[in-house]
Amino acid sequence: MLIANVCSNEKPKNISDVKNVWNEKPKYSTEQEFIKLKKLHSIDLDEYEDYYITNFTSMDVDSDDNLYVPDYLSATITVFDKNGKYLRTMGQHGQGPGDLEFPYSISILRDTLYIYENRKGIKVWDRNGKYIDFFVKKRGNYHAIKALKDFFLSIQYRVAIGDKGEHISFHLERFNSEFEFLNEIAMINRIQDDFNFGIDNFVAVDSKKNVYFPEKEDEYIIGKYDLDGNKLLAFGREYKRKPYSDRVIERNINKFRKYKTNPHPKYPPVVRFIIIDDRDYVWVVVGEWGYDCGGEFTVTSTIDIFDSEGNFLYNFQSTYFNFPSFIKNGRLYSAPYYDDNNIHVFEIEYKK
Repeated sequence: MLIANVCSNEKPKNISDVKNVWNEKPKYSTEQEFIKLKKLHSIDLDEYEDYYITNFTSMDVDSDDNLYVPDYLSATITVFDKNGKYLRTMGQHGQGPGDLEFPYSISILRDTLYIYENRKGIKVWDRNGKYIDFFVKKRGNYHAIKALKDFFLSIQYRVAIGDKGEHISFHLERFNSEFEFLNEIAMINRIQDDFNFGIDNFVAVDSKKNVYFPEKEDEYIIGKYDLDGNKLLAFGREYKRKPYSDRVIERNINKFRKYKTNPHPKYPPVVRFIIIDDRDYVWVVVGEWGYDCGGEFTVTSTIDIFDSEGNFLYNFQSTYFNFPSFIKNGRLYSAPYYDDNNIHVFEIEYKK
């Protein structure tokens, strides 16, 4: 489902002194249909006869477009072929070489699986589930790990207590291939209680190893960095923040009353999701999206597409962008919602 949508308002006040690109409207209009999603197949997660997937926060594909879905609770990885056919289930809960403990995220590099076991470390398997290695997590409170060619990226969650209370920040860090700390690339401060980071949806890396990361929670600014943490570019577009919908607030209000001292925030954070496609286009989900309701009902997301120089190309709306959706090898893999428990796979068609 693709519906055009363009919002506009004031330019943020605090864009850095580095080169910045500020866009007023997309280059291509709705009628030109710059991007089209062609449905290939769906994977029904209610099919319990062959496999059982209940809770996952990451997925990835190998060089043959086989899809790997780690289940956080059952500690297994379920594999489907490029046509969505079930192939096998690997792993079980335990501490042995072929076992898993709360697999939170997966990255596949040269057909090697890097599986981040929450609060423990990284287990390395081949794509048939054969044990290769294990990296112990030595420092910090990491949300997830992503393996990229000859380095890892992670977001570390830090809490500081000061005169004004609790201060939370998220730090994007780089590690070498042995998972030894190299440097911090960027960081962002948390402003509101419902704002959380997972590396699968807030960090994107292009083919030249440039890293894209939001600079502000409440403004539309995305930073482009090299691996040493040097900022190369800041970009965004004119954007008017829209309040959370009544339906999302109603779903979350009791949770906030029970667990939070502050009321439910009026506005969602601006940048929610960044993905890089095979053309190094930057796909950005902004404003309210499905993760705000825990996937319990369908939320239509706004998606902006920029080129690698920060130029605004296209804008549309879709129900198929939810955590942990991703793009790889020319395909969009869409995560399920509560009322649509399917992984949908689309081929991306470019009109220009």
